[in-house]
Amino acid sequence: MEPSENIKFLTNSNDESGTLSLTDSISIQDAEYLKKTILEVFDCTQSFNINIEGLNSIDLSGIQILYSAFETAKNLNKNISISGDFPDSFKRDIESAGFNHFNWLCHSA
Repeated sequence: MEPSENIKFLTNSNDESGTLSLTDSISIQDAEYLKKTILEVFDCTQSFNINIEGLNSIDLSGIQILYSAFETAKNLNKNISISGDFPDSFKRDIESAGFNHFNWLCHSA
């Protein structure tokens, strides 16, 4: 699995939270790395923010992983928030994938 330049996690100074930055495009080629990164984040933090400010597009695999992360966070009593403006393309991608009706982004900051 190759690391992705579009996926970066930075731990905050307290080591109990951090920020996962998603930039440019997230596609099937990034899916395994995104999943691995999120699972590692769950192991080392109580909460984290997903910053999508620089995200231009995301495919179905990325949307599924993000949805799964929100569901996993609920089960583990962890907190996830989302920051950044939702590009129209991101909203269209979520709608096209059929994930807009689950209200999983209601926890966003």
